Amino acid sequence: MVSTLLLLLFVILASQNPVSAAALQPSSPTQAGSIQNASAPTVTEVSGGTSSPFEISPTVGFMGASALLGARASMNYFPVSLELAGEQVLGRTATLYPITFNAILDLANSTRTVPYGIVGGGLFLTVPLNSVGDQTISSVGLCFGGGFKYFINSKIGIRFETKQMFTRIKNQHDDHQELLIFQSSSLGVVFAFG
Repeated sequence: MVSTLLLLLFVILASQNPVSAAALQPSSPTQAGSIQNASAPTVTEVSGGTSSPFEISPTVGFMGASALLGARASMNYFPVSLELAGEQVLGRTATLYPITFNAILDLANSTRTVPYGIVGGGLFLTVPLNSVGDQTISSVGLCFGGGFKYFINSKIGIRFETKQMFTRIKNQHDDHQELLIFQSSSLGVVFAFG
C-alpha cells in the first residue's frame, strides 16, 4: 500500500513541466543585450535548483517495521551521479548495515524537482542481537529503485526514495542459499556544495 502511494507520488512529480534552460534563453538579439546588461540570474538562480558537483544527504526511513538511518555522498556528472551510501537498519533480532555504491540517473532536465532512478550493489552486514555467540553475516547484494529530489534553493533540498534490496545468505541449518528481499523508503536533506 505504502509503496503504491509512493510510486504514484513519483509519477506525478515526474510528469511536471520543469523550467528548462531553453525556455530561459532570450528570443531576440535585443533581448539578449538587455538581459546581459541587467545581469540576469543564471538558470540555477531562476529555478532554485543545484548544479553543484557534490552532495551529502543524511536520511531516515523504514525497512518493513524497522527504523533506518543513513548517509549518502555523491558526485554529479549530469545526468548520472555516483553515490556511496551507508545505512543502519535497526531490527528486533538483528541490525543490517547495507553499504552500497550506486549509479543515479536523473529522469528530468530540471534543477528544482529531479525524479531519478537508482541501481547499485555492495556489502550487506547482518549483526544478530539476541543470540550470544552468533557471528556477523556478510553477503553481497543488489538494489534498485527510484525517488526524487526537490531543491528549496541552490544548496539545500529534500529527497525521497524507495528501493528494493536483494541478497543471498547461507542457511546454517541445511546449508542452502536463501534469497532475501527488502524494501526500504527514506526521506533526507540534501546539502549541495562545490
